[in-house]
Amino acid sequence: MIATSDEQRAKVAEMSERMPVGSVLYTSWGWEQTNIDFYQVVARAGQRTVIIREIGRRYCKSCAPDAMQDEVLPVRDAFKGPSMRKRVGPYGVKITSYAHATPTDWGKRRHMTWYG
Repeated sequence: MIATSDEQRAKVAEMSERMPVGSVLYTSWGWEQTNIDFYQVVARAGQRTVIIREIGRRYCKSCAPDAMQDEVLPVRDAFKGPSMRKRVGPYGVKITSYAHATPTDWGKRRHMTWYG
């Protein structure tokens, strides 16, 4: 079933409301590993546009040191790189062709894996 434009607008409005200034977004992506990136909303540029910046993460050391996995938390105001102007869509904001950032809680751990 294809969503109507009213349904689509409602989804975008709901997603946009979940992205006030100061909120944190995350992406989860990867091939045979799970990469987690965090972004902080630093400004709003209209009803459907946010200004975000990538932020650092803190490893929780919840797994064995050689396990090549851990849980990570975002670090507020630990900015990395320039700001990005993004339009809010029904699935968050598109960071790349393979990753959309969606809202999360500052204290919610995300599971990350890697090859070393």
